[in-house]
Amino acid sequence: MTPEVKQRIDNLVNNNKIVIFMKGSKLMPQCGFSNNVVQILNSLGAPYETIDVLDDPEIRQGIKEYSKWPTIPQIYINGESAVRILRSNFIKVANSNKWLKLL
Repeated sequence: MTPEVKQRIDNLVNNNKIVIFMKGSKLMPQCGFSNNVVQILNSLGAPYETIDVLDDPEIRQGIKEYSKWPTIPQIYINGESAVRILRSNFIKVANSNKWLKLL
């Protein structure tokens, strides 16, 4: 990833409360996973922005390198990857043995 692409992604992630790097747009998702994310955020009434990675190959590849996560969609909330947020919370729950109660 070039420094320019990293800077573009940094700006998008840090200047939007919620941003989704996805295939398509919020008005026309182009894959099922992207559509699911849009439907969830719409049902919550959450304001968010979308970046169509199909329109920009540099962003499409760059976001995978940026996050060290190979798949799209990718969601950022308050500048942090939703994958990292979920992973962190899962580890906290798993380490407290609360996950056993969920089974």
